[in-house]
Amino acid sequence: MSEIRVAAWNMFNAFGDPARVLPAYNLLMRSGAAVMQLGETAEAKDLDGDIYAASLALLSGAGFRLATANVSDQPGVRSNHGIAMLVREDVELRSLETVQTGERNGMLARIGKDAVEWAFGGVLLPDYSADQRVRGVFDMHEALGGSEAAVMMGDFNDMHPKSVRAMLARAAGRIEAALPGEISDYYESKGLERKRGLVQRLGSMAEGRAIMTAMALGYRCVDPADHTTIGSEPFAFGLDHIFVSPGVVSSEFTRYDRRGQNGHNLSDHNLIAATLHVG
Repeated sequence: MSEIRVAAWNMFNAFGDPARVLPAYNLLMRSGAAVMQLGETAEAKDLDGDIYAASLALLSGAGFRLATANVSDQPGVRSNHGIAMLVREDVELRSLETVQTGERNGMLARIGKDAVEWAFGGVLLPDYSADQRVRGVFDMHEALGGSEAAVMMGDFNDMHPKSVRAMLARAAGRIEAALPGEISDYYESKGLERKRGLVQRLGSMAEGRAIMTAMALGYRCVDPADHTTIGSEPFAFGLDHIFVSPGVVSSEFTRYDRRGQNGHNLSDHNLIAATLHVG
């Protein structure tokens, strides 16, 4: 049997903040994962800075090989964050690279373990476009093609559409969309207009088009309980997921507390991890 533990976490720029670097690193190590997908590692303006370099040095010193990139290289596409994929040194690494997933970059790692070829696709899909989220899933599926065991994981910015939370978010989004006025740019808006824009975006995410696309392509979510990964009750939602191809069995799914030892949040997202098996 081939077994490996994986993790995915949108870090909300923790590797650009000196107060969060060590607690975030400790949480990653606590997950016990051999392959990790990290989204929003740091803001783009900090990717060449000393704090980010020190964060990557910590990971390298802990025995990880890693590939990093800006979330997008395309002109006109919002690209204000870094992404990364990590593979532990005791795993046979066959390739580790950046791939295109819609208008954003994703990460792809291929490893060999116990005579099984695994492929891991890491995504950070956009919150502003359902079409681009669907395109990103299709593109990553193509990149993963030909692997005996394929895993797609990261921040999908999409909800399982049949969940009660998604149904409520869709209803709220439709009510908001019927109100007069238009939100021109969510990121530039403030006050009530920004709240309305957030409701619209959550309504779009709650349609679950990217999730349904992954499932139609044969992938299965390893978290049947559909844990929430962002927000606070009662406004918490599951946007981060780990999907596996047929033949891959999962166990020991864990959603980690996002708070550090001081009680402050390390990110607005929870780290999720699972142990995967083939054979």
